[in-house]
Amino acid sequence: MLNSTQIRVAKDYVTVHGYSAQVCRLHNTSSVSIDYSLNSGAAVTVAAGGYETINVRSSTSEVRLKRTDGTNTAVDVIIEWGLTVDEAYEQSLLAIDSATVRISVGPGRDYATFDSAIAAIAALGTAAVIDLDPSVAYTSAGGSLPTVPICIYGNGAVITTSSAITVTASCRAYDLNVVGNVIYAGASTDRYFITGGSHVGNVTLTTGLLHDDGSSLLSGLVTINGGTFECISTEITSQILHTDGRLLMQNFNVNATSDTAMITSTATSTTSAIALVNGHITNSGTGTALDISSNTQTAAGANALVNVSLTTSEAASAVGGTAVCQIANCNYTKVPTGSGWTKSNWNIS
Repeated sequence: MLNSTQIRVAKDYVTVHGYSAQVCRLHNTSSVSIDYSLNSGAAVTVAAGGYETINVRSSTSEVRLKRTDGTNTAVDVIIEWGLTVDEAYEQSLLAIDSATVRISVGPGRDYATFDSAIAAIAALGTAAVIDLDPSVAYTSAGGSLPTVPICIYGNGAVITTSSAITVTASCRAYDLNVVGNVIYAGASTDRYFITGGSHVGNVTLTTGLLHDDGSSLLSGLVTINGGTFECISTEITSQILHTDGRLLMQNFNVNATSDTAMITSTATSTTSAIALVNGHITNSGTGTALDISSNTQTAAGANALVNVSLTTSEAASAVGGTAVCQIANCNYTKVPTGSGWTKSNWNIS
């Protein structure tokens, strides 16, 4: 059984002892480095957010703690005990490294709410891994996430946000279900990886690369205003608007009912591109499947449709203009319009 106690640590050593355990684990939950020593031995430094497994089998089991920098402002650390030796070392390995904090969120865990966990990460200013209890329906006030890499293990949990969440640094999310708007607006070098889970609401990409693999985009508008949006094996009932950057989709299924286009590209930059490969776009309403009539791409091969089926009930299956778009083995139900289709290999469904 794991037990823990929180300790306030400043410039002078604080001594804690008396644990009925073979090992204990020090979790430096503060934003500064901490020195510890065992039985007045040599000091060992634990970085902010770091973990250290300590052998306390000696007779006094005395652990001394203080701030490394000698500052007298007290900060919090946690001593955990009650694990076997193997369990303690295994959990230390789960901490990834001394620069990455692991936080569990839910009843009886490190933090009860998603927002309190985010606030703790912001205070630490270090990369973090968040593990969510899937039995909890989380809510969030939204706002900007800390500008540090964050990995979220959703485990099927749902987060409902009252205002947009803005992602400002590289992140990963696994099996996380989000209800609300999310904006990806970090640096151009940032990478956002979404695996599994679902999203209900608007998604906006401003900079960086957003890689969506196997999630479900369910209603709302996906807007690509810059960067690169890579979408693989994703079920989509959202509409997609591409204004700048690159829109790359593969093995996808876009299927909804709308009086406007399911996918629209209005990009005018020469570095922008839209490439759709091995997918289905179905609009059961009065609108088209794909509208690139306002796209101005002139570079050969930048825009391309390969093995894509476009299904509409009333409008032309694809609405083009003069933008160059290469077609290879694509099907339609209603004759496309526009003059920019090149090397066109259309098949009537």
